[in-house]
Amino acid sequence: MRKEKIILAILSLAMIAGSMLGLSVLIEHIQGQEVVEKIETAGGKTGKAAEGETEQAGITEKPFQVLVSGLDLTSSMKKKRVGRSDLNLLLTVNPVSKKILITNISRDTYLEVVDPPEMTEEEEKNLKANGLTKDQIKGIKEARKNNPKTKLSHVSLYGTSTLVKTVEGFLDTKIDYYVQTTMAGFQTLIDAIGGVDVEAVESFQTDWGTLFKKGSNHVDGKKAATFIRERHHFNEGELRRGKNGIEMMRAIIDKLCHVSLLEMDADKLYQLWKDNVKTDMGAGEVLSLLRMQVEDRAEWEFTSAQIKGEMGFEELMDYQQDKFYVQVPDPASIEKVQKKIADVCQIDS
Repeated sequence: MRKEKIILAILSLAMIAGSMLGLSVLIEHIQGQEVVEKIETAGGKTGKAAEGETEQAGITEKPFQVLVSGLDLTSSMKKKRVGRSDLNLLLTVNPVSKKILITNISRDTYLEVVDPPEMTEEEEKNLKANGLTKDQIKGIKEARKNNPKTKLSHVSLYGTSTLVKTVEGFLDTKIDYYVQTTMAGFQTLIDAIGGVDVEAVESFQTDWGTLFKKGSNHVDGKKAATFIRERHHFNEGELRRGKNGIEMMRAIIDKLCHVSLLEMDADKLYQLWKDNVKTDMGAGEVLSLLRMQVEDRAEWEFTSAQIKGEMGFEELMDYQQDKFYVQVPDPASIEKVQKKIADVCQIDS
Protein backbone atom coordinates (compact mmCIF):
# COMPACT_ATOMS: atom_id res chain seq x y z
CA MET A 1 0.00 0.00 0.00
CA ARG A 2 2.95 2.37 0.40
CA LYS A 3 3.18 3.22 -3.32
CA GLU A 4 -0.55 3.79 -3.56
CA LYS A 5 -0.30 6.32 -0.73
CA ILE A 6 2.56 8.08 -2.48
CA ILE A 7 0.45 8.73 -5.55
CA LEU A 8 -2.46 9.82 -3.33
CA ALA A 9 -0.17 12.30 -1.63
CA ILE A 10 1.25 13.48 -4.94
CA LEU A 11 -2.19 14.18 -6.32
CA SER A 12 -3.43 15.96 -3.27
CA LEU A 13 -0.15 17.70 -2.94
CA ALA A 14 -0.12 20.84 -1.20
CA MET A 15 -3.26 22.28 -0.71
CA ILE A 16 -0.41 22.82 1.19
CA ALA A 17 -1.23 19.53 2.20
CA GLY A 18 -0.90 16.11 1.04
CA SER A 19 -3.83 13.85 0.55
CA MET A 20 -6.80 16.18 0.70
CA LEU A 21 -7.51 15.86 -3.00
CA GLY A 22 -6.93 12.16 -3.33
CA LEU A 23 -8.81 11.08 -0.23
CA SER A 24 -11.71 13.50 -0.58
CA VAL A 25 -12.38 12.50 -4.18
CA LEU A 26 -12.08 8.80 -3.39
CA ILE A 27 -14.51 9.12 -0.50
CA GLU A 28 -16.80 11.13 -2.76
CA HIS A 29 -16.67 8.29 -5.29
CA ILE A 30 -17.42 5.67 -2.65
CA GLN A 31 -20.21 7.56 -0.91
CA GLY A 32 -21.69 9.11 -4.04
CA GLN A 33 -21.66 12.67 -2.76
CA GLU A 34 -20.51 15.70 -4.71
CA VAL A 35 -17.76 17.94 -3.37
CA VAL A 36 -16.65 19.59 -6.60
CA GLU A 37 -17.29 22.78 -8.51
CA LYS A 38 -17.02 22.94 -12.30
CA ILE A 39 -15.20 25.85 -13.89
CA GLU A 40 -13.99 26.72 -17.37
CA THR A 41 -10.41 27.85 -17.82
CA ALA A 42 -8.92 30.11 -20.46
CA GLY A 43 -8.31 27.07 -22.62
CA GLY A 44 -11.99 26.13 -22.54
CA LYS A 45 -11.48 23.11 -20.31
CA THR A 46 -14.33 22.22 -18.00
CA GLY A 47 -14.18 20.09 -14.86
CA LYS A 48 -15.01 16.43 -15.51
CA ALA A 49 -16.33 15.32 -12.14
CA ALA A 50 -19.79 14.63 -13.50
CA GLU A 51 -22.27 12.22 -11.99
CA GLY A 52 -21.69 8.64 -13.09
CA GLU A 53 -18.17 9.39 -14.29
CA THR A 54 -15.95 6.44 -15.20
CA GLU A 55 -12.18 6.11 -15.13
CA GLN A 56 -10.24 8.45 -17.41
CA ALA A 57 -7.35 6.41 -18.81
CA GLY A 58 -5.91 9.42 -20.65
CA ILE A 59 -4.66 11.03 -17.47
CA THR A 60 -2.02 8.30 -17.11
CA GLU A 61 -0.72 8.80 -20.64
CA LYS A 62 0.23 12.47 -20.78
CA PRO A 63 1.46 15.29 -18.49
CA PHE A 64 -1.03 17.44 -16.62
CA GLN A 65 -0.97 20.38 -14.19
CA VAL A 66 -2.87 21.08 -11.00
CA LEU A 67 -3.14 24.50 -9.34
CA VAL A 68 -3.44 24.16 -5.58
CA SER A 69 -4.27 27.12 -3.37
CA GLY A 70 -4.78 27.57 0.34
CA LEU A 71 -7.38 30.17 1.28
CA ASP A 72 -7.17 32.40 4.33
CA LEU A 73 -10.81 33.05 5.20
CA THR A 74 -11.89 35.85 7.50
CA SER A 75 -15.05 35.36 9.57
CA SER A 76 -17.07 37.38 7.05
CA MET A 77 -15.77 35.27 4.15
CA LYS A 78 -16.36 31.79 5.57
CA LYS A 79 -20.03 31.57 4.60
CA LYS A 80 -19.32 32.45 0.96
CA ARG A 81 -16.10 30.37 0.87
CA VAL A 82 -14.29 33.28 -0.77
CA GLY A 83 -10.92 34.41 0.53
CA ARG A 84 -7.38 35.43 -0.29
CA SER A 85 -5.08 32.65 -1.49
CA ASP A 86 -2.11 32.67 0.87
CA LEU A 87 -0.49 29.63 -0.73
CA ASN A 88 -0.32 29.01 -4.48
CA LEU A 89 1.47 25.97 -5.88
CA LEU A 90 1.44 24.67 -9.43
CA LEU A 91 1.96 20.91 -9.64
CA THR A 92 3.32 19.66 -12.98
CA VAL A 93 2.95 15.87 -13.25
CA ASN A 94 4.36 13.61 -15.95
CA PRO A 95 2.92 10.12 -15.34
CA VAL A 96 5.03 8.69 -18.18
CA SER A 97 8.49 9.81 -16.98
CA LYS A 98 7.36 9.77 -13.30
CA LYS A 99 8.44 13.37 -12.68
CA ILE A 100 6.79 15.96 -10.44
CA LEU A 101 7.61 19.69 -10.43
CA ILE A 102 6.23 21.86 -7.62
CA THR A 103 6.31 25.58 -8.42
CA ASN A 104 5.62 28.12 -5.69
CA ILE A 105 4.16 31.49 -6.69
CA SER A 106 4.26 34.07 -3.91
CA ARG A 107 0.98 35.48 -2.66
CA ASP A 108 2.43 38.97 -3.24
CA THR A 109 3.27 38.38 -6.92
CA TYR A 110 2.16 41.42 -8.94
CA LEU A 111 0.42 40.32 -12.14
CA GLU A 112 -2.31 41.08 -14.63
CA VAL A 113 -5.73 39.63 -13.88
CA VAL A 114 -7.19 37.77 -16.86
CA ASP A 115 -10.85 38.59 -17.58
CA PRO A 116 -11.59 40.45 -14.32
CA PRO A 117 -15.35 40.40 -13.63
CA GLU A 118 -17.37 43.57 -13.80
CA MET A 119 -18.35 45.14 -10.49
CA THR A 120 -21.66 43.81 -9.19
CA GLU A 121 -24.36 45.90 -7.53
CA GLU A 122 -23.68 44.14 -4.23
CA GLU A 123 -19.95 44.89 -4.47
CA GLU A 124 -20.60 48.55 -5.28
CA LYS A 125 -22.98 48.75 -2.35
CA ASN A 126 -20.33 47.34 -0.01
CA LEU A 127 -17.76 49.83 -1.28
CA LYS A 128 -20.14 52.71 -0.61
CA ALA A 129 -20.80 51.32 2.87
CA ASN A 130 -17.05 51.34 3.49
CA GLY A 131 -16.88 55.06 2.70
CA LEU A 132 -15.72 55.10 -0.92
CA THR A 133 -16.93 58.02 -3.02
CA LYS A 134 -18.57 57.76 -6.43
CA ASP A 135 -15.34 58.95 -8.07
CA GLN A 136 -13.29 56.31 -6.25
CA ILE A 137 -15.68 53.55 -7.28
CA LYS A 138 -15.60 54.84 -10.85
CA GLY A 139 -11.80 54.71 -10.71
CA ILE A 140 -11.89 51.10 -9.59
CA LYS A 141 -14.19 50.16 -12.47
CA GLU A 142 -11.85 51.86 -14.96
CA ALA A 143 -8.79 50.18 -13.43
CA ARG A 144 -10.34 46.74 -13.91
CA LYS A 145 -10.70 47.48 -17.60
CA ASN A 146 -7.55 49.49 -18.34
CA ASN A 147 -4.97 48.33 -15.80
CA PRO A 148 -6.21 45.07 -14.20
CA LYS A 149 -3.19 44.37 -12.00
CA THR A 150 -3.10 43.20 -8.41
CA LYS A 151 -1.27 40.77 -6.13
CA LEU A 152 -1.97 37.08 -6.63
CA SER A 153 -3.57 36.56 -3.23
CA HIS A 154 -6.36 38.99 -4.19
CA VAL A 155 -7.24 37.25 -7.45
CA SER A 156 -9.05 34.41 -5.69
CA LEU A 157 -11.58 36.96 -4.42
CA TYR A 158 -12.99 37.00 -7.96
CA GLY A 159 -13.53 33.25 -8.03
CA THR A 160 -11.66 30.07 -8.91
CA SER A 161 -12.10 30.50 -12.65
CA THR A 162 -10.43 33.92 -12.62
CA LEU A 163 -7.60 32.60 -10.45
CA VAL A 164 -6.90 29.69 -12.82
CA LYS A 165 -7.05 31.87 -15.95
CA THR A 166 -4.73 34.44 -14.37
CA VAL A 167 -2.05 31.89 -13.46
CA GLU A 168 -2.36 30.35 -16.93
CA GLY A 169 -1.76 33.77 -18.48
CA PHE A 170 1.07 34.62 -16.09
CA LEU A 171 3.08 31.48 -16.91
CA ASP A 172 1.72 31.01 -20.45
CA THR A 173 0.74 27.45 -19.65
CA LYS A 174 -2.37 25.29 -19.44
CA ILE A 175 -3.77 24.25 -16.08
CA ASP A 176 -5.85 21.08 -16.22
CA TYR A 177 -7.22 20.95 -12.67
CA TYR A 178 -7.51 23.01 -9.54
CA VAL A 179 -7.75 22.24 -5.84
CA GLN A 180 -8.52 24.71 -3.06
CA THR A 181 -8.58 24.27 0.68
CA THR A 182 -8.90 26.47 3.76
CA MET A 183 -6.39 26.90 6.55
CA ALA A 184 -8.79 25.11 8.89
CA GLY A 185 -8.84 22.12 6.55
CA PHE A 186 -5.05 22.06 6.42
CA GLN A 187 -4.72 22.06 10.21
CA THR A 188 -7.28 19.34 10.71
CA LEU A 189 -5.58 17.12 8.14
CA ILE A 190 -2.27 17.41 10.00
CA ASP A 191 -3.94 16.49 13.30
CA ALA A 192 -5.87 13.62 11.70
CA ILE A 193 -2.67 11.87 10.62
CA GLY A 194 -0.94 12.40 13.96
CA GLY A 195 1.21 15.39 13.03
CA VAL A 196 4.23 15.48 10.73
CA ASP A 197 8.00 15.89 10.94
CA VAL A 198 9.11 18.92 8.94
CA GLU A 199 12.63 20.14 8.20
CA ALA A 200 13.68 23.71 9.03
CA VAL A 201 16.83 25.02 7.36
CA GLU A 202 17.44 27.35 10.31
CA SER A 203 16.14 27.97 13.82
CA PHE A 204 13.44 30.66 14.03
CA GLN A 205 10.49 31.99 16.00
CA THR A 206 7.18 32.94 14.40
CA ASP A 207 4.86 35.88 14.90
CA TRP A 208 2.61 33.46 16.80
CA GLY A 209 5.31 32.60 19.34
CA THR A 210 6.07 29.09 18.08
CA LEU A 211 9.71 28.01 17.99
CA PHE A 212 11.40 25.84 15.37
CA LYS A 213 14.87 24.39 15.65
CA LYS A 214 17.19 23.74 12.72
CA GLY A 215 16.52 20.23 11.49
CA SER A 216 13.49 18.02 12.09
CA ASN A 217 10.48 19.37 14.02
CA HIS A 218 7.35 17.40 14.92
CA VAL A 219 4.29 19.64 14.50
CA ASP A 220 0.54 19.42 15.00
CA GLY A 221 -1.93 21.29 12.82
CA LYS A 222 -1.75 24.60 14.68
CA LYS A 223 2.04 24.67 14.75
CA ALA A 224 2.26 23.53 11.12
CA ALA A 225 0.13 26.51 10.10
CA THR A 226 2.59 28.92 11.73
CA PHE A 227 5.48 27.18 9.95
CA ILE A 228 4.05 27.83 6.50
CA ARG A 229 2.68 31.32 7.26
CA GLU A 230 5.74 32.88 8.89
CA ARG A 231 7.75 35.34 6.79
CA HIS A 232 8.75 38.29 9.00
CA HIS A 233 11.62 36.54 10.82
CA PHE A 234 13.54 35.59 7.66
CA ASN A 235 16.03 37.59 5.63
CA GLU A 236 14.49 35.96 2.55
CA GLY A 237 10.98 36.95 3.63
CA GLU A 238 8.34 35.65 1.24
CA LEU A 239 10.90 33.48 -0.57
CA ARG A 240 11.60 31.48 2.61
CA ARG A 241 7.86 31.23 3.28
CA GLY A 242 7.40 29.61 -0.13
CA LYS A 243 10.22 27.16 0.50
CA ASN A 244 8.72 26.26 3.89
CA GLY A 245 5.42 25.51 2.16
CA ILE A 246 7.20 23.04 -0.11
CA GLU A 247 8.99 21.45 2.88
CA MET A 248 5.66 21.02 4.67
CA MET A 249 4.21 19.33 1.60
CA ARG A 250 7.16 16.92 1.53
CA ALA A 251 6.63 16.15 5.23
CA ILE A 252 2.96 15.34 4.68
CA ILE A 253 3.73 13.04 1.77
CA ASP A 254 6.32 11.21 3.87
CA LYS A 255 3.85 10.77 6.74
CA LEU A 256 1.14 9.50 4.43
CA CYS A 257 3.55 6.88 3.16
CA HIS A 258 3.83 5.43 6.65
CA VAL A 259 0.44 5.94 8.28
CA SER A 260 -2.40 3.50 7.61
CA LEU A 261 -5.66 4.87 6.26
CA LEU A 262 -7.34 2.72 8.90
CA GLU A 263 -5.72 4.90 11.56
CA MET A 264 -7.65 7.95 10.33
CA ASP A 265 -11.20 8.99 11.13
CA ALA A 266 -12.56 8.78 7.57
CA ASP A 267 -16.04 10.11 8.40
CA LYS A 268 -14.65 13.12 10.23
CA LEU A 269 -12.16 13.89 7.47
CA TYR A 270 -14.80 13.51 4.77
CA GLN A 271 -17.02 16.08 6.43
CA LEU A 272 -14.03 18.34 6.87
CA TRP A 273 -13.02 18.13 3.20
CA LYS A 274 -16.60 18.55 2.08
CA ASP A 275 -16.68 21.89 3.90
CA ASN A 276 -13.13 23.02 3.16
CA VAL A 277 -12.06 21.60 -0.21
CA LYS A 278 -13.05 22.33 -3.82
CA THR A 279 -11.68 20.50 -6.87
CA ASP A 280 -12.62 19.71 -10.44
CA MET A 281 -10.57 16.51 -10.69
CA GLY A 282 -12.86 13.54 -11.15
CA ALA A 283 -12.89 10.40 -9.06
CA GLY A 284 -12.36 8.29 -12.19
CA GLU A 285 -9.16 10.15 -13.00
CA VAL A 286 -7.78 9.64 -9.51
CA LEU A 287 -8.64 5.94 -9.67
CA SER A 288 -6.84 5.64 -13.02
CA LEU A 289 -3.70 7.12 -11.49
CA LEU A 290 -3.95 4.79 -8.51
CA ARG A 291 -4.34 1.77 -10.79
CA MET A 292 -1.31 2.87 -12.80
CA GLN A 293 0.78 3.14 -9.63
CA VAL A 294 -0.35 -0.27 -8.38
CA GLU A 295 0.64 -1.86 -11.68
CA ASP A 296 4.07 -0.29 -12.29
CA ARG A 297 5.22 0.43 -8.69
CA ALA A 298 7.36 3.28 -10.00
CA GLU A 299 9.53 5.71 -8.05
CA TRP A 300 8.77 9.40 -8.62
CA GLU A 301 11.34 12.18 -9.05
CA PHE A 302 10.51 15.44 -7.23
CA THR A 303 11.87 18.89 -8.13
CA SER A 304 10.80 22.37 -7.08
CA ALA A 305 10.86 25.90 -8.47
CA GLN A 306 10.04 29.39 -7.25
CA ILE A 307 9.03 32.59 -9.01
CA LYS A 308 11.40 35.32 -7.83
CA GLY A 309 11.28 39.11 -8.06
CA GLU A 310 11.96 42.45 -6.43
CA MET A 311 9.75 43.83 -3.67
CA GLY A 312 8.24 47.26 -4.28
CA PHE A 313 5.10 49.37 -4.07
CA GLU A 314 2.46 49.33 -6.81
CA GLU A 315 -1.18 50.29 -7.27
CA LEU A 316 -3.77 47.50 -7.11
CA MET A 317 -6.75 47.64 -9.42
CA ASP A 318 -9.33 47.59 -6.62
CA TYR A 319 -7.75 50.24 -4.42
CA GLN A 320 -7.46 53.94 -5.17
CA GLN A 321 -4.74 56.42 -4.19
CA ASP A 322 -2.72 53.96 -2.08
CA LYS A 323 0.16 51.74 -3.17
CA PHE A 324 0.75 48.27 -1.74
CA TYR A 325 3.79 46.13 -1.01
CA VAL A 326 4.11 43.56 -3.81
CA GLN A 327 6.66 41.32 -5.52
CA VAL A 328 7.33 42.40 -9.09
CA PRO A 329 8.29 39.13 -10.84
CA ASP A 330 11.61 38.84 -12.62
CA PRO A 331 11.02 37.92 -16.31
CA ALA A 332 14.13 35.71 -16.23
CA SER A 333 12.67 33.80 -13.28
CA ILE A 334 9.41 33.27 -15.16
CA GLU A 335 11.30 31.97 -18.19
CA LYS A 336 13.30 29.60 -15.99
CA VAL A 337 10.12 28.15 -14.50
CA GLN A 338 8.52 27.84 -17.92
CA LYS A 339 11.54 25.87 -19.11
CA LYS A 340 11.31 23.55 -16.08
CA ILE A 341 7.63 22.96 -16.82
CA ALA A 342 8.43 22.18 -20.45
CA ASP A 343 11.20 19.81 -19.42
CA VAL A 344 8.90 17.87 -17.08
CA CYS A 345 6.16 17.71 -19.72
CA GLN A 346 8.55 16.29 -22.32
CA ILE A 347 7.68 12.76 -23.38
CA ASP A 348 10.49 10.80 -25.02
CA SER A 349 9.40 9.23 -28.29
